[in-house]
Amino acid sequence: MVFEKSLTAMVKGIRANRGKETEYINACLAEIKTEVASKNMATKSMAILKLAYLNMLGYDMSWSSFTVVEVMSTNRFATKRPGYLASSIAFTETTDVGLLTINLFKKDFGSKSQYEAGMAISCLSSICSAEICRDIVTDLMSLLSSSRAYLRKKTVLCMYRVFLKDPPALRTCFPKLKDRLGDEDQGVLTATVNTFLELARKNARNYLSLVPQLYHILVNTTNNWLSIKLLKIFQLLSPLEPRLPAKLVEPLTNILNTTKAQSVEFEAIRCVVRSMPEGTAIVSLAIEKLQIFLNSSDRNLRFLALDLFKEVLDRPQFKEKTALSELHDKVLTCIEESDITARSIALQLLDRIVTPENFQEAVQRLLEFSRKSMQNDEFLGTILRMGARDRYALVEDFAWYLLILGEISRNVDSSHAATAAEQFVDICARVPQVRGYAVTLALSLLDKPQAAPRAGDAAAAAEPSTTASTALATPMVGACAWILGEYHSDLEKPAEASFIAGAKVLLTVKSVQAYEPSIQTQCIWAATKLYLSSPQQAPGAVAELHALLNSNLPAFVRSTHVDVSERAALALHIATFYKTDAERVAAGSSLFAEPLLPVKSDAQAQVPVPAELALDEAFFAPEETAQESFMPARADPADPYALASTYKDDLGFLAAQETQKPAAAASAQQQSSMFYLGQSKEQAEAGAAAQKAGDAQAASPEAKDPLQLMRERLE
Repeated sequence: MVFEKSLTAMVKGIRANRGKETEYINACLAEIKTEVASKNMATKSMAILKLAYLNMLGYDMSWSSFTVVEVMSTNRFATKRPGYLASSIAFTETTDVGLLTINLFKKDFGSKSQYEAGMAISCLSSICSAEICRDIVTDLMSLLSSSRAYLRKKTVLCMYRVFLKDPPALRTCFPKLKDRLGDEDQGVLTATVNTFLELARKNARNYLSLVPQLYHILVNTTNNWLSIKLLKIFQLLSPLEPRLPAKLVEPLTNILNTTKAQSVEFEAIRCVVRSMPEGTAIVSLAIEKLQIFLNSSDRNLRFLALDLFKEVLDRPQFKEKTALSELHDKVLTCIEESDITARSIALQLLDRIVTPENFQEAVQRLLEFSRKSMQNDEFLGTILRMGARDRYALVEDFAWYLLILGEISRNVDSSHAATAAEQFVDICARVPQVRGYAVTLALSLLDKPQAAPRAGDAAAAAEPSTTASTALATPMVGACAWILGEYHSDLEKPAEASFIAGAKVLLTVKSVQAYEPSIQTQCIWAATKLYLSSPQQAPGAVAELHALLNSNLPAFVRSTHVDVSERAALALHIATFYKTDAERVAAGSSLFAEPLLPVKSDAQAQVPVPAELALDEAFFAPEETAQESFMPARADPADPYALASTYKDDLGFLAAQETQKPAAAASAQQQSSMFYLGQSKEQAEAGAAAQKAGDAQAASPEAKDPLQLMRERLE
């Protein structure tokens, strides 16, 4: 290993020792520690530079903080530069030696070289703390008036970090900082506007007095970057000053009509959207320009336009002037974007602009995209969110929407399966006219998951498959079972084939027993409802339904889940009691004769609580446990090394020692046992007598007081 290797040599060595980087870096650290102790400042400077690189790889260099300050104090620029770099990377507000840098900063601020002063300013912005800022702010204020634009620009930018650490400094420096808005140098002017922009994000009201100067700069500047920063400031100030939006109409119109920079044009559009009140003529122009951005071939511009259209639709005065039909078509196109962020924005936008007229088209397009995409949950979630909006206000054909829910439920791994099942049940409960199709669809989903029936086609479900596993999301299986049991009366007549098919698919499919207990319970009870309703709805199926229950329910009775076993046992007892007698079976249908109506989720909260009902009072007073004369606080009362908090703990320790039985007692108890083989009859009788004597002593009426025990021991 070559002594005093450079940073370049160390980096090359790390790359050359692939697989052994840790050993090589440890060797380098040992070498660096030797170099740090050197009296040669160039050697120390190179060692600190290498330490700064290793610190970026995750190695600690806090042990060399004082050496870093020592390197910063040298007079040679090339030597002190690694010290400033290392301090910017490694020093924090809690670094002890940070206060030692204050005098170094003050000395370098007055350096003849502007690059040394600029290096000190950059380092200060990285490591400044409240103590450093209070001592250095006067020197920074003097640099604001420096004759060198390079230093004025760096100082203005550093001031923002100083204000964050020491807010009172803003009052002192504000007049001088405000004067920089009239600086002739474009770099200093841009830095000043940027500093005021960041300060306005904290509290914009403090900077309303700057509006005339900022407006003058906006009207006269040709710097695109400066124009963007000014427009951002005006977006923050416009809500606070009602007269400002009207004043901005002319410069914004000029920018939208003349600028060739798309970044400035977009920022002007955003300023119009966020600042202009209703009825302003510039609104139509801004929406027209935003539409051009949406039709751009640049993917980034399309994303920006989609994101801004979300804000446009939130404001009624802009939404009325937006061509929603054209926007709808463009959004559907943007949904196929490969960029996941743009696709997410497009889906959120589609949720806001969809109408009952184009809802079906949007859903069909989303389903097509979901079939092509591996990650299709966002498409399915958008469909369900749009469908459920305002109690299904967008849905005109509920039978079609139920079919869509069935299609969504075939995505077994979807996180929205529970939502689809919930909507499936909700629609059936709210819309009686669609229940006939819903029951047929539910039976088809359970029986033949790969083919959904058309409305009125009940014959397709007559022959179920008893061995195939239903490729259906688990929550939808429970929803279909509930609908089949609750609304079976809406099946087409004659319903014998449908009743038998429903009972078979609910009980005989082997995959049913692999579902969650709640789903199995729903399937069992739905099949029981079919059996109890068969005398009125399907008289010819009573015997076969009874046979299905008797043959399949015992398997559920043996379930390890209590709910499933209990419900199956109840259903089996019902079937055993009623048997195949139609009149007796019909009597059991009164269990569910009353229909279930939809109930609001917050209905319970609307029920008034009676005045005499005290919900916070306990039903009975808790029993107080009898307190012992002393309670040892030790985790182990027999441990003599445990700390005792009171004298009662010491007494508890003594009592524990008194109650410990000697090993001979255990031996006597063992020998008195009839199962102990190594004893004679006389020994057994003697052991029994000793045990009786010990029991009589343990059953003494009262134990001695522990305080009395202590007194006796002291005497």
